[in-house]
Amino acid sequence: MSRMLSPEEAADLLGVPLDTFLRWVRQGKILLKERNGKTGIPYRELEQWARERHIHLEPRRERGGHTRDEEVNLLDACRRGGVFFGVKASSVEDFLARAVELVPLPPEVDRENLLDRLLQREHMASTALGEGVAVPHPRKPLAELEKPIVSTFFLAEPLDFRAMDGKPVRVVFLMLSPSTREHLKLLSQLAFFLQSPAARAALDQCGSEEEFFRILETSGGEQT
Repeated sequence: MSRMLSPEEAADLLGVPLDTFLRWVRQGKILLKERNGKTGIPYRELEQWARERHIHLEPRRERGGHTRDEEVNLLDACRRGGVFFGVKASSVEDFLARAVELVPLPPEVDRENLLDRLLQREHMASTALGEGVAVPHPRKPLAELEKPIVSTFFLAEPLDFRAMDGKPVRVVFLMLSPSTREHLKLLSQLAFFLQSPAARAALDQCGSEEEFFRILETSGGEQT
């Protein structure tokens, strides 16, 4: 069941004034529903409505309004996403299916839909960064999330992600963000962290969650 959006939240995602959104409701262009005493529209229904009209859902903070960029922190996102060791997978597709099962997500996120989006993105172009690391992510943000999530997976056996350098992937950072700005900031922080040969070498030897977070803290992964 997708999250119920208030009229104010729906208008914000559509990028229109609340008065305009309510006018569309009065005109019958958008149907509001009631759930648990609250009136609004399920996120999935708004997403479908917008897709049919070629409208991209984008929070106002993405359009020059208030932004939470200053709160984006790779270390915090990784703590929210968790660290998983010895993950077994026979292919990239198999891994993504397993990852979507493991990543901690709010109940309103449709995991099957998320998997489809991750597969579509991976089929467009590899998300491997090189040096044995990949960063799968959907093309568009997950508006259902309140804060970005980065789940880290240490694979039992390296996988071929079709990396440019030809090296199989050993460590995967699954990156999920509620906005494009937050995604780009996290990606920048991760790239900064991974540019250090010492950090990459430490990842190769990492064997516990505590050790992983210590590597992040000492190698620039806690920058904001």
